Amino acid sequence: MISHLGVKWSYTIDGHIRVCRLKFELDLHVIALVAKSEQDLQQALTIIEETFIQWGMETSVRKTQIMRLASTASVAPQVGQVVFHLRGHILEEVDNFKYLGSMCSTDMSMQPEIANRLSRASGAYHKLKRLKVWADKDISQRIKMVLYEVIVQSTLLYGCETWAISESYVKKLEVYQMRCLRRLCGFSLLDRIPNIVICAKCQVPMIAKLLRYRRLRWLGHVARMDNVRLPLHLSLSDDVQYNDRQWS
Repeated sequence: MISHLGVKWSYTIDGHIRVCRLKFELDLHVIALVAKSEQDLQQALTIIEETFIQWGMETSVRKTQIMRLASTASVAPQVGQVVFHLRGHILEEVDNFKYLGSMCSTDMSMQPEIANRLSRASGAYHKLKRLKVWADKDISQRIKMVLYEVIVQSTLLYGCETWAISESYVKKLEVYQMRCLRRLCGFSLLDRIPNIVICAKCQVPMIAKLLRYRRLRWLGHVARMDNVRLPLHLSLSDDVQYNDRQWS
């Protein structure tokens, strides 16, 4: 059903039909389908394709990829796995997939996403460095800190509200941030200035504190959602069960 506000979708959780609305302007660029079995995913692919054809749209076979999610990285590929098809074409299976700017991996590890965030944040920092923003004496230190938070730090922590992150990855993010702040303040490791002192001087919170704040803020958004919203059910419901392996 299409209206001027968008598209009305139905999805299932544990066999119960629930409804949500997906709003868009002109194009549907990215859709993620999650299923508990290969048969369910193939059926969902067929239904989506038939629906799109009715709307005069077409799913890109080249851009449609399959990723199997395992509960542990040690799960070996199964013999005789089902091959997924779309309009008679075999769909590619991948170990890593970028969804809405975030990296998802088949073993559900955070390593690809953390590496992606560090790489993109570093790129943002060095772009400003090439523009001589950090070395410009006409730009105050406070403005430089604002630029760092808005451009570099926001890139580094994009999507962190949903991360299942370990202390080792938090430390990697913290090390990167402190390296940036030391450079902006003109300090080096040889100066032996504690991290907390540098953060206080720059008026920039530590990464661990930022992660807690953003997660709590996101939890508040989810708690205020309507009862039909999928994030609310997935975050707060106890009746959603998952198998060791899922398909998406």
